[in-house]
Amino acid sequence: MINHSGLNEENIFWSLPGGGVDENEDIKEALIREFREEVNLKINIGNILYINEAKIGALHAIEFYFQVFSEEQEPTLGHDPELNILTGIDWKSIEDYRQIKHSHRINIFEGYNSFNDFASHISFLNLLNGANFQNNR
Repeated sequence: MINHSGLNEENIFWSLPGGGVDENEDIKEALIREFREEVNLKINIGNILYINEAKIGALHAIEFYFQVFSEEQEPTLGHDPELNILTGIDWKSIEDYRQIKHSHRINIFEGYNSFNDFASHISFLNLLNGANFQNNR
């Protein structure tokens, strides 16, 4: 996970690598670029796992979460060329994640016992891959 400054008074907000889609770029190209910029990893993209609608003040975003793979060993903190707000990088277990204050983290993993549990409970129509997934919860 990556810590972002400037998103709240405490300058603590843990999220996953990612960001906006640039003009003339598709969603997967954007994800590859964002991982390269933010955590210095070259990735391969697997299945889409989750779609989230986020409304925070004037921001209204549709977030797509993908399974990603990398043959490179360790991510290193990169940069956010638009905002320069990345301040930390850390592997987090589900237990570590739960210890982070709610206002200091993304909340898509609520109610799951592990990240694998999260990945196994896909509950939307996978438009990008053309497959239907059932909600098992």
